[in-house]
Amino acid sequence: ESYNCSSLGDHFDATDASALCSVLENSNASSALEEVGFNTKDLEEVAYQGMYAAAEQTALSFYPSERYMVIAPFAVATAVAFVTCVTIVFVYIPSVTSTTLQLRSSVIP
Repeated sequence: ESYNCSSLGDHFDATDASALCSVLENSNASSALEEVGFNTKDLEEVAYQGMYAAAEQTALSFYPSERYMVIAPFAVATAVAFVTCVTIVFVYIPSVTSTTLQLRSSVIP
């Protein structure tokens, strides 16, 4: 089984990340560590904490961090909505009204 160890470098120094990745990728190394009395649960906990921190950082990056990140899209959406409203008022409603009156007065068969 192959592990993607690229995110470990963000949370550990290069030597620790490299060692952790090699142990995670090599099941023989993990069993050899257990044989000499090394508690692999500690290693799993450290790996879990690193991956959890990376996932949390990625999830939090989706939320806006500055005020303009909310205000700018809101202003653009308001402008587009206003232009759409004006277009409907000046084009669509008179056209439908005119067509309805023409149908009622038999101008359009």
